[in-house]
Amino acid sequence: MEIIVRPERPEDQHALEVLMIELQDHIASLDFLGRNRPAVSFDVQAYFKNLRDTLRKGDGRIFVAESNGSITGFVAGSVTETSSQDLLEAFPSRDGKVHELIVASGERGRGIGAGRMQTVEEYFKEHGCKFMKVGCFAPNTSAHDFYKRCGFKDRYTEMIKEVNV
Repeated sequence: MEIIVRPERPEDQHALEVLMIELQDHIASLDFLGRNRPAVSFDVQAYFKNLRDTLRKGDGRIFVAESNGSITGFVAGSVTETSSQDLLEAFPSRDGKVHELIVASGERGRGIGAGRMQTVEEYFKEHGCKFMKVGCFAPNTSAHDFYKRCGFKDRYTEMIKEVNV
């Protein structure tokens, strides 16, 4: 089965929303604190509006994977500059940030995710990025392992503790 990679088109919106809802439900099921919204209370249209605003500000794009006329996954990434706050601690850098990487659950293991990461990495290289960053929900160990296989290294860990029990 041939996988076509292309920039998103307006008619892709519904398929992207379906994929996002599937991921959101999965993440919510892993959340031991119950803070992530399951699909029934997740506003996917508002989420995509916010994502697109972020992408617009950072010269970002969404690239989709299409197979036999169906969208099987997508990656969303944007270019970031070191913030004035970060410059207090770090050297300036133009970096790429992966906001979302989603592959339909029935399509995983076919190289779609790795291919989308290569696509967005090329996009970042074309835009002069020095580094590429991605965040991962800690309980999602399969995603964490995937990103490590893609060459990412752990650099920062945020921890959480419930204080009002």
